[in-house]
Amino acid sequence: MMSLRDEMLGRVASIPAFRMMGPPGWELHEMAPEVEQQLVARARERLMAAHQPVLFARLGPLVTEAFSSARAQGARFMIMPGSDTPTGLLAPVTILGSLQRSSPSAPLDARVAEAIEHHGARPLGGSRHFLRWEHRKRARIDGDEADTRTLVYITPIPGTGRSSALQLTATIVQPVERDSETDARIADWVDMIDASVATFAWVRS
Repeated sequence: MMSLRDEMLGRVASIPAFRMMGPPGWELHEMAPEVEQQLVARARERLMAAHQPVLFARLGPLVTEAFSSARAQGARFMIMPGSDTPTGLLAPVTILGSLQRSSPSAPLDARVAEAIEHHGARPLGGSRHFLRWEHRKRARIDGDEADTRTLVYITPIPGTGRSSALQLTATIVQPVERDSETDARIADWVDMIDASVATFAWVRS
């Protein structure tokens, strides 16, 4: 478990060391089954204390689904609000870090080209290192319908000849019925995630 309060130093198996600034109190966790319930319980406690019952009701299934999906996709780490996160920076968001590799049937360059052509992928904030795109869908979570907004960021891993890449995937759960205040809050979360990813840099050995 690592703090994102000032700067995150990522040292995760199979991924070169990196650093990234993050929202105060957010933490990085390597994927491990034993931390899942601990994270759900802790985040629920914080959201209830912040009087966010709608987010509370959706958080548990989101984290469980995220862990299951993340493991299936080869995720190496997860970033989410920690116990010291200020109330104003709490968000029902998980950011997954996964290792993407080329294969004969699915080369990375082809996947990137598809993201550009079909999903509108563009450089993040003018960066030449990260491509960013997003997609949305409606899903049933814990018996209720909710909208999910997924932000995807991908950057090649140095020294691999673009055969391997790090992908960061941030999923935001939002109510189906929203008002202008909720939409503004979600827009703030998206800006916060974009700003954090924009600080990402590989650590030269």
